[in-house]
Amino acid sequence: MKLMTFSDKDTFVSGKSKVLRHNSLKDCKAVSLLAMVFSMLSFLACGANAGDYKVFEDHGKKGISNASGKVLIPAEYEDLGWADDKVPAVWEGVVAYRKDGKWGLVNLRNKRLTSAKYERFLPFRNGILVAERKSPNGLNLQGLVSVKGEEISAFEYLDLEASGNLLLGRRQVGLEYLHGAFDTKGTVKVSFLYRGIRDLDRRYLAVKNSEGKEAIFGRDGKRVSDFFADSLGVFFGKKAVFTQNGMAGVVTDEGQIALQPKYKEIDLADSLFLPFPEWEIKTPEKSVLGSCLMDSLSPAGEGFYLGVRGNRMFLLSDKADEIGGAVASELGNVAYGALVYRDSAFFGLMDSDGNKMTEAKYHQIIRQGGFMLAKRYGSRRYVIDILNSKGKAVGPKGFSDFRVLNRDYIAVKRGRFWGVYGQDGLEKISCKYDSVYHKRKGLFKVGYWGKQGYLDNQEKWVLSPREGDVEYDTVAGNYEILYEGEFRLLTPAGKELFSSEDKVEAHPLGYLVTDKKGRQGLVNRKGQWIVWQEYEKIRTLRAGSAFALRKAGKERLLLADDYKMPLSRRLNVTDLKPYSGDWVGVKVGDKYGFYDEQGRMRISYRYEDVGSCVNQRCAVRLMGKWGFVDENEKLVVQPWFDQAWDFTYGTAKVRKENTFGIVDKDGDYVIPVEYDEVQKVMGGGIVRKGKKYGFFNAKGQHVLSTRFDFAEPIGERWIKVGKDGEYGVIDHRGLWLFPMMYEEVRFDANAKVFMLKKHPEAVEAPKI
Repeated sequence: MKLMTFSDKDTFVSGKSKVLRHNSLKDCKAVSLLAMVFSMLSFLACGANAGDYKVFEDHGKKGISNASGKVLIPAEYEDLGWADDKVPAVWEGVVAYRKDGKWGLVNLRNKRLTSAKYERFLPFRNGILVAERKSPNGLNLQGLVSVKGEEISAFEYLDLEASGNLLLGRRQVGLEYLHGAFDTKGTVKVSFLYRGIRDLDRRYLAVKNSEGKEAIFGRDGKRVSDFFADSLGVFFGKKAVFTQNGMAGVVTDEGQIALQPKYKEIDLADSLFLPFPEWEIKTPEKSVLGSCLMDSLSPAGEGFYLGVRGNRMFLLSDKADEIGGAVASELGNVAYGALVYRDSAFFGLMDSDGNKMTEAKYHQIIRQGGFMLAKRYGSRRYVIDILNSKGKAVGPKGFSDFRVLNRDYIAVKRGRFWGVYGQDGLEKISCKYDSVYHKRKGLFKVGYWGKQGYLDNQEKWVLSPREGDVEYDTVAGNYEILYEGEFRLLTPAGKELFSSEDKVEAHPLGYLVTDKKGRQGLVNRKGQWIVWQEYEKIRTLRAGSAFALRKAGKERLLLADDYKMPLSRRLNVTDLKPYSGDWVGVKVGDKYGFYDEQGRMRISYRYEDVGSCVNQRCAVRLMGKWGFVDENEKLVVQPWFDQAWDFTYGTAKVRKENTFGIVDKDGDYVIPVEYDEVQKVMGGGIVRKGKKYGFFNAKGQHVLSTRFDFAEPIGERWIKVGKDGEYGVIDHRGLWLFPMMYEEVRFDANAKVFMLKKHPEAVEAPKI
């Protein structure tokens, strides 16, 4: 355990002291983390005669002698001193001693003022020490002891912090931490009812209530103001800055509002008053939909935005209007008409109109589908509430497990058995099943007496329970059963369509069947063989519609439509390329070409390799370099390149050594191959050379010279550019949509609108 000393970064040098706080309840139970820190001036004032005494050691025991060597306390203790070794050994005539691993107090006449029952001691002031003692439940708690050995306060504080003539303490009640203050006589000045307490200056304290609001208290414990502020700053003269809903204002030392909160930042010392930046929501046609004063703005679900102002978050409409009541220290995105909010340390649910559906009483809320799993502390332990999208509890009391099936249904376990509840809170499937696995096409898969079957919404058996693992094929409406290594395919009526003891896996055409020798074949969803088990490997060339069948180093093309194999067996096909258009790359012997789906050769097989074939431009490699041929096999882009990408919007990206460019379908350069990076945008491209960016349009015009610090695509046809902290937007032609004058530019892809943040400017200081 590390104890804080004067060299630690948390040392207070303003006359305050602080005890190292416990990080968690587990840490408290495991080991004490007491460490109190005082200023050097405090100790010099309290220990003026520190040099008159010396700790000495004899036969492994310690004692104390005075400056002339006279023994005052004989060497009979395991140790003498304080929790911080920078404190003088003798303080106001007493010293802490250790015996049998515990600490007590002894005076210079070797009179034991307390028994050895404490974990640590550290002097405070005016004859008062802070001590730590282990409670019956093993928690280390702190309190005050006088130099006479009298306990002045109860030992019930997790930590204590010196604040002028007061001690600020923290107690644990259940899982809550309550704060208050008391003086060196143990008299409570601020009741231990609050979530926080801290210094404002030598005159005042900031006290936080259960709703997270702060008020000004005097050091006599009297409240000077209402609980009105989200946070209070230190006083500058007779005034202090406070925040409310993320905006800063000014309050007097009498608790009166001198300046209503409306600023982002206020510095009373420098008379600085900085307003919030303005955000505008604009369409691509430059129409203004709305504006707001926020630090940041981001989409929060369809039709909503989240704004951040100071330490508060706000739910805004699609016109940037604040939705009344929808403000908290944290907000989540809107989904199914609800969002999670946080106030102080707790979470709750509100609807999209800002109405709170639950209070902020949960320690955690996790969204799963249309349900929320809300964790709260019960009478003795944590419990989970399942909430629907209206914030209402769903499911029976005392459930032990749950499984979200989809946005409308949740499976819950009560005792040993499972059932299903809906968003309306009603039981849909009785809690009498071994398990509930999932819901597909209106059917629930359940376990019942060690078997598996399917129920409909009326809890009637559609497929009675069977041995093994049972799955429903939502495409064909059949049932798949795997039991003791055998696969069976059944109709809803129970008729067997197919069975096999080989390995059976789902496949786009039905089922991939692999025997013990590794030979593969295909069975359709009706249980019929469409490819016999004779191939070494069956792989996909185009998702769901084209497949390669490999056998003895040769490959055949299989099309899903009517299960055709269009390429002649007489072709010596050794490799098939994945589709990238209507034609497939085919390797015949040691050369590549292209064939169509009717089995006709479209590009002869005389190339070292082929790539994509898109928009009548096929990538081919000759003599180690890439170029393009058209549908008539005319070489339209000479093979000069080390790499070539697909043709889209009539252009293709190419690479030569370490530089990039773009060519059009006729082989002309849209962007010369001389840039460190090229990103295609609507036929043109963003280019980078070194650390600077520029833009070419689809006509090859260098409409933005390579001088910008930043450039990236935004939306479907726009580019966000920036330089020296200023941002703007251009279109794919290179024309300015929004000038480069904004602090930030964002795009809402769902609403297809722009969020533009203007630079704030300091304003003239108001008279207060």
